[in-house]
Parts: sequence; structure tokens; C-alpha cells
Amino acid sequence: MTSPPPSRISHRAEGGPDLNYLYATTAHHDDDVDDPSTTTTKLNKKQSKSSKRPVQRGRKSDKRCLRGTTLFLGGEEGPNNKIYCIPGHAERVLCIDTATDEVYPIGPEFDASNMVLNGKFKWLRGIVIGDIIYGLPCHADCILRIDTTTDEVGTIEIPYEEYFDNDMPTDDTSKKSMAYQERHCPWKYHGGAISPQDGCIYAIPQSSKKVLRIDPKTEKCSFVGPDLEGRCKWYGGVVGNTDGAIYGIPQNAGGVLRIDASGVNYKGEVEHDNNGLPPSSPEARVLVTTHGSYPPGIHNWHGASASADGTIVSIPNNVDTVLCIVPAPEAAYPTPDTKAKTTPEPELYILEGQSPSDIATGRHREDKKYKYLGAMAGTDGHVYCFPSGSERVLQVDTRRRIARSVGPNLRDEGMELLFQNKWQNGLTTNQEGCVYAIPLSAESVLRIRTGPHNHDPNSGNCDTGPSEPEVTTWKLPLPNKVLEKWEGGVIAANGIMYCMPNNHKAVLQIIPPCVPSREAMHKARDEKEKEREKVREAQKEQRQQELEKKKAEKEKKRQQRIRQRMERKKREKNNGGEAGLALEEEKKEEGSTNMTTAQYMAFINKEEATPDGVPFLYRSGIPTLRSSAHRVKHSIKHRKQDPNPKDKDGNSTNKTFLPAELCNEDIMAYSTDEYDFHAAVADILQGCDEVLVGKFRSLADGSSVPPQLDNFSVPPISLKRKCQKGKAEQAQVFLSNAVASDTRFLSLFDSFVVNKVLPHLKARLQASGCHQSDKPISFYYQRPPTIRVQPGPARALVRAHNDAEYGHQNGELNFWLPLTNRRKTGVDLLVESKLGAGDYHPLKAEYGEVASFHGSSCKHTVNPNHSLWTRVSLDFRVGVEGYYDPQWQMSGTTNDHSRRKVTL
Repeated sequence: MTSPPPSRISHRAEGGPDLNYLYATTAHHDDDVDDPSTTTTKLNKKQSKSSKRPVQRGRKSDKRCLRGTTLFLGGEEGPNNKIYCIPGHAERVLCIDTATDEVYPIGPEFDASNMVLNGKFKWLRGIVIGDIIYGLPCHADCILRIDTTTDEVGTIEIPYEEYFDNDMPTDDTSKKSMAYQERHCPWKYHGGAISPQDGCIYAIPQSSKKVLRIDPKTEKCSFVGPDLEGRCKWYGGVVGNTDGAIYGIPQNAGGVLRIDASGVNYKGEVEHDNNGLPPSSPEARVLVTTHGSYPPGIHNWHGASASADGTIVSIPNNVDTVLCIVPAPEAAYPTPDTKAKTTPEPELYILEGQSPSDIATGRHREDKKYKYLGAMAGTDGHVYCFPSGSERVLQVDTRRRIARSVGPNLRDEGMELLFQNKWQNGLTTNQEGCVYAIPLSAESVLRIRTGPHNHDPNSGNCDTGPSEPEVTTWKLPLPNKVLEKWEGGVIAANGIMYCMPNNHKAVLQIIPPCVPSREAMHKARDEKEKEREKVREAQKEQRQQELEKKKAEKEKKRQQRIRQRMERKKREKNNGGEAGLALEEEKKEEGSTNMTTAQYMAFINKEEATPDGVPFLYRSGIPTLRSSAHRVKHSIKHRKQDPNPKDKDGNSTNKTFLPAELCNEDIMAYSTDEYDFHAAVADILQGCDEVLVGKFRSLADGSSVPPQLDNFSVPPISLKRKCQKGKAEQAQVFLSNAVASDTRFLSLFDSFVVNKVLPHLKARLQASGCHQSDKPISFYYQRPPTIRVQPGPARALVRAHNDAEYGHQNGELNFWLPLTNRRKTGVDLLVESKLGAGDYHPLKAEYGEVASFHGSSCKHTVNPNHSLWTRVSLDFRVGVEGYYDPQWQMSGTTNDHSRRKVTL
């Protein structure tokens, strides 16, 4: 029997949890696949200065990609059962799939050089509303936005200049404007909460002067309340159970912060100060007040947790007392028609320990500082504070108003070797009746059993729980010597806890004993990975054989050209050059060239002319200019096709390949009068930069003619990549933006897809027996479509490939609309009839027809354009519900193929 990897430890035999490390994996090499157009994944669209490659550790298949320190500062689970980690110093968002335990980065890289304080401590804590997760700014001057339906990551600007003075001080030129100072202020906010009164997010100011308000309906950011001076003022916010106000916990501030948004829905005039804001604005109707008086500036309390009776318990950090906040009985404006008689006041009281040793730091410190970091309410209703420098757990009973130490002395009992920064933040499992503390520097997980528990996940019986809290620690897997390992955690819908990596390079997974073990799933995944590795090795061997075959054919052709060249030179020498002179005269009469015979023969010998002798205008570079970008970093060996399509009820269908009948090639006619894509695309190209994208040719006398797509000329430099000192990437971005911003074209395209393509596709599904006609079905179509411009005469061709290589799914179908005459250019889209057939044949669609084929599995290619004309086409893909997973993206791929969902 093989022992489990060191990244997993099971304590189930002793009644404890399973502790597993989940490593984020990616390809070992950042291999850029040859694709006609590529763009960077930096958020600000600047080129990355360096290519960082992850260091491979452990097993061959284990390629761990997290680097650096202070990586993530909290996380949230979305409705899709995936957890998204909020970047601190990390360059990207980290996603944890709780169904498969896979961990991988998503979204763009955040360019540190373009962010406040070089991208350190960007965001701290996240809040989920619907399908969107918002990351609250710490050093960053913007809000992080994660769309869990698409895994799109972006930011929302904060308009500092609208709320703060943006004028430079005239008395001191070294000072910056107030707006500049606020935008570049470090430690802006720490945590926040959703107000139940108006549904908006309110961020708790640490060093910022005002409370930040985020309206999730409009995604507008604004500021509320008076100016609040000081640094590290409040730490975290908790919603009151009686008044719905948000309470900020004083860290260095002299009082408790209270944010009451009930005035937003009040129909009358609010009576509190509007702080210079328009009286009718929602911001002016939010009441922000402070309560109590405490010694400022000594890091008094570190966050809080609410007990069962709603009392908010503040965690003692550098003080020897617990601050308790009983929320006000009602809000300032309890209903839209009523208001409170006086300004709501919470009840504030201080608890001291039952004995002098109850609220105390450890013996290793003499300054009595840094006692506890974080707390959670147990299933018994009490709040439990987690030891940082302290040696025991602190229990706060707000019903009896008692604070006392519980459990053994962790140092004396040898339960934890670290003395300082042991645990911070925690999670409560109601099913097990336990509170778990997240290891910060500790080498173990702290568990406090506070209520009934049940070891057997298959049994319905629970015991009555301990009479006294039971405090235990559980050793972490190796490595466990890292300091400040994890920051924040989430209990997923499956009952398993996931802790966000801070300085550790793995997610900590805590599986309580009342939840079924995942060892079987891990073993099954290991076996599946072995099978995948076998397939990849077979594919690699097949590709190597194909490569060797191509090399042999290429060498054979090269040797043949050398022999032909030598024979030609020998004939010329024997004939005194007469044949060459005759050939030169013949070409001059045809008007095809003004070259000398030697120059013409050089063109032929060096393959710098078409078979008809026309010199190539485009001798190097890519074959087509296209209006979309696609980048693949992983080599084919490391590209995994593992989407999880679901039906309308959210259940996995286990179908990733479209029905065979649907994969067959199909051609459908449409009216070019109703859908005049030729004119629409011509309008787009006419509006493009002539130097960068190209222009329509004019007559010899300079007069213009109506634009015809096959008469469009692309500058040769725009088909050369940046590495070839070309502008292909710039031209692609310009054309892509032109297509995405042309509302007339997009409206025409939407009408075409919804009214012509999708009904025809649904009818094909019904005819194949794969869908019932009386039931709706959803489609996901690519929007905008891709415009491809292939000028000639050119040497390059589009290599044979299938779209699965670039991260497209087998649950989608390709649609191709030629917009020029294929006979005029001699260019065709050549497709094999089925996977691996190799019987390439043209899709003989004409203008006014749309052809569909299964491009994800069937390889396709485009031959070189040897004509003087330009080929232009339009293409897009459609995913089918039940076979296509709109939330999946192949690891290591980026593209701008956004999708629109339509239900018929």
C-alpha cells in the first residue's frame, strides 16, 4: 500500500480533519503557439517585460505556479461553486474549483508598474453580490471586479477627483492635491459589508478620509459621510442585527464607526448633515457617525465577530479588554415614512477577563501586545478569539457578559511550537459544531469544539456536544515552516474549508470529519491524469512522426530543386544563354515583368514568385489580417480539454462532443439584400487607418471606384509580426476595435444569427433526435465575429489545425461566410471530413451562403493566395447547451471571443 503524498495528512482516525495542500498548476513552459495575431494578457495592454516560468517541484505532473509573498488577501465563493482569491501582491486572480479541487489563475496580469505602490497590497477582502465578486481596495485606486459566469476579471474606477479637491496647493509646490493624496494613499480600506438597507457595499476606512460606497446595480463608486482623519482607524465591519447599520471596529480610532444607509429609502428630507453633497443624492442620505471614546493610536482591537444575541465582540489586540457593541434598537429611518426621534446610539461596554491571566499575551513578550487575531462565533453562541501571542483561546459570553480563557495552555502542552502570529481569522462548521482557526505562522490547525458533533458522515445521529469547549491542534502537512501562510478562508457549499495562500504556495483544504473524505477523488484524479499522460505521450509520438515525415519531404523537395537548378545552369552554359534571353523577351511582350533573365530566374529559384511567375508582394509574415486575438502559452502536450457542460437545471450532462449529425458539413443560403455583409465590412475597412490596416485600390488615373472587398490592399508590414519589425499586432488591435465599435454591423450580425443561423441549427438538432421541439434550448454565439483579410500575391498559408488546439470546445460549431469570389482568388477553406481523415476538400460556399463544420475536431487549412485579389471572409462559432461549457477556458489560453447567450 503506497503512502499518500506529503501534501496530504488525514487525522480522521483520531477524530480530526483531513488537511490537504492544493497547488495551482500551469504548463511548465510558456510556449507561444504560432497564431496569426496575438496580444498580451496585461490588464493595461502593455508588453510584459519578462517571461517568468514556474519552477517545477515534486511529481512530474505537478507544476506549481504561485510565486512571491503576500499573494492573496481573502476570497469568496461564487454561485458557480468556485472560490476566487483576492490578489494582494499576486499578479492574477486565483480560482479554486470546489467540485474538482483544481486551482488555477484566471484573468489578466495586473501590471505592477501601472498601479499604486507598485501593485503591493492591491485589494483586501472580497464581497459577492449575485454573480459578481468585488475586491475592496487596500493600496489600489480601483475596485476589483470578477464575473463568475465568465471568469472575466476587470476593475471599476473610483472617481477621487469628483469628491476631493484636485487643485495643487499654491503655498507649497512639494505637496500634492487632496485627490492625488487619496488616490495614492496606502492602506485605504480594510474590509466592508453589504448594507441590508440599500443593498450597497460600504468599505471601512483605514487611512482613507471617507467611507467608500459601491452601488452594485450601477457599479458606481462614491464617498459618503464627513472627513475622518487618522491612519489605521478601523479594522473590519459587522452589520447590526437590529438596526441594519454597519459598525467599524476601532483600531487606532477613538470611537466606533457607524454607517446607517436607511435614509436612502426615506421619502422625506433627511435631517443629518449632507457633508456638502447634493441633498437629493443617495450619498447625502447616508448617516456616518462615531460613538464612544477610547485611547487612539495603539492598535486596540483587531476586527470583530457577532455573538448569537447580535452583540458585536471586538477582538483585543494591544489592550487587555474586550469591546462589546450592542447595535442600536432601530435605524435612523426605520421605514420609508418614519424616522427615529434621536440619532441612534449603540450600547458600548467593556469586558475584562475573569482573572488577570484571561486576556493576556504570551510569556515570550513583555509589552502585552498582539494577543489575538480574529474570532468566530461557535454553535453555542459564544465568540472565540484566536491566539496570536496569547497562549490560550479566549471565550466571550455576551449573555452573561464574561470573558475567560478556555482549553489547555498551548505552550505548556506542546500543542503548538510557534509563540507569535499563530492563527488569524477562522471558520465555523455548524454541521460539526466546531470553530477552526486558520494558521498564520502556526504549524497546526486550531479546532475548538463548541457544540454537537458527528464523526460518521453517513449517520444521522449527533451527540450533545462537550460541556466545556474542547481545544485541539492538528499538524499540517509539509512544508509547514512558512511564516504568514494563509490569509482568510471560505467554507464552500460542500462543507469543506479552503484557505487562501498568503506566503504559502498552496491552498490549504480542511475537510472536517463529518464530510466524506476526498481521498478517493484524489486517487481517481491521479489515475485519470496517468491515462491523460499516456494519451499525451501517444500524441507526442504521433506528432514527432509527422514532423519527421514533413522534414523528409521538405528535404526531398530541396534536393530536387538543387538538381533542377544545377541542370538549368548547365543548359544555360551549353546554350550560351539563348534560352534565357528568349524567355526574357517573352515575358517583356506579356508585360508581366521588367526583370532581366537572371533576375527572373532568381525569383523562380528562390520561390519568390507564384507558379505563374508573378513576384510575391507578401514574401514573409502571416497569411491573414484578422479582427480577433488568440494566444496559447502551453505546448500541445499540456493542453487539457476538460469542460463540464450542464443542462438547464445545472446538472452535468457528461457530453462534450456534438452529435455526429450536427458535425457534418452543412451549407445554408441567405439573402444578401437582407444581410449585406459585403457593404457592412467594406464600411468598416474604409474607416480603418490606411497606413496600418490598408485601403481600397483606385484606378490608374487616381479616380475612385465603389469599394469591392477583393480590391482591398493591406500594407505588407501589417502582415509581419513585431519580432519581424512589423505591425501585425497593431493592425489586428485596430481592426478588432473597429469591428467591436461598429453598432450597425453588430446589429446586422445579431439579426442574422438569431433569425437565420440559430433556428436552422435548432431544426438540425431536432431532426437528429437530440432535442425535443417543445423545449427551449440555449446557444452561445461568438460576438463580435472574426473578419479575415488575406491579400495576394503571397507565399504564406494557414497551416492545418483544429480549433481544439487553441482552447475551443467540441461542443461548438464553426460557421464560415465567404464575402469574395473563391474562383477569382483561387483560395479555399480546405477541411477534412472527420477527425483524422486527412481528406482535405474545399467548402464550396459562395457569397450568400454560410457553411458550418466541426472545426474543433476536423483539421482545416487555407491555401496561399497567389492572385492579385484579396480574399475576405467572416466566421464565428456557436456553442450548444448541454454540450458546451460557457464557464470553461483552457488553462494558458487567452482570447477576445466573447459570447452572447440566446434561448430559442
